[in-house]
Amino acid sequence: MGKQDKSPEADGKFRWRGKNNESVTFEFVNSGDKDTHIVEQLTDDDITAKIPSAQQKAPSGSSINWFTGFSVYRKSNGQKSGYADVNYDVTLAFDSAKQYWVYDGQLRQPTNAELNSGKVRFNKGDPAVGSVP
Repeated sequence: MGKQDKSPEADGKFRWRGKNNESVTFEFVNSGDKDTHIVEQLTDDDITAKIPSAQQKAPSGSSINWFTGFSVYRKSNGQKSGYADVNYDVTLAFDSAKQYWVYDGQLRQPTNAELNSGKVRFNKGDPAVGSVP
């Protein structure tokens, strides 16, 4: 499948299933941003294509299973116009048995507040989310 532009559902949220059937909900903090940006879901090898190989493993040495990746672009004349710098939340069903990682220019774990809320806040246009079983 590779890359697929997503459209918001009636409630303004974007939803899809990542690898391993992980449920992902994407939502702009400012709901009007859905009209000025394009959300692209990444699948298969495209999820990890831009993550540096040094960031493919957790500090423990365990491989990270990157299960969702996406890109957020500014929209100009209906076309993608560079990665966006816009606030958005990604809601996930965190499993307490897993260790989660996000890559948004640097590898980091979600904060306790993010894990407790089930939402990770991003502001870069090309992140990924994964876990170590």
